[in-house]
Amino acid sequence: MKKKKQVRNPEKTRERILKAATKLFTRSGYEGTSLREIVTETGINKRMIYHYFGDKRGLYQAIFVREWSELKTWLDKAMQVNLESTGNIRDLLVKFVAVFFDFLAEHQHFTRLMMWDGLEGGEISRSTWKEIRGPLFIQTEFLIQEAQKE
Repeated sequence: MKKKKQVRNPEKTRERILKAATKLFTRSGYEGTSLREIVTETGINKRMIYHYFGDKRGLYQAIFVREWSELKTWLDKAMQVNLESTGNIRDLLVKFVAVFFDFLAEHQHFTRLMMWDGLEGGEISRSTWKEIRGPLFIQTEFLIQEAQKE
């Protein structure tokens, strides 16, 4: 009998690791989650975590970058649609806040991850400031200031 050749799918493997690690980090935080648990949950070889993410911290940071990036995508899309339909800054701010809370309602794990990170010192959140969180903060600050002027 011929053995079926295994087809590798790097994106699928990477996504499987991210999904399992998100679930485990959400439940137990960074300190309470071991690489062994992630390996067991995914059924992949431990070296694949090192290959894709460098180490456990790199994996944890990748989860935060992915979540913040998805929030940014949601907000950017909502702002673009509403900017085209209205010039009213107050309406944009209201929509921005509504989309933010819709995101949190749909991504409850994101809130838990943020809470865990805060309890564990906030290092990962701070490390994403320049590339993702800062620009979102500036965008939010701008909307608030413009709405105040209006």
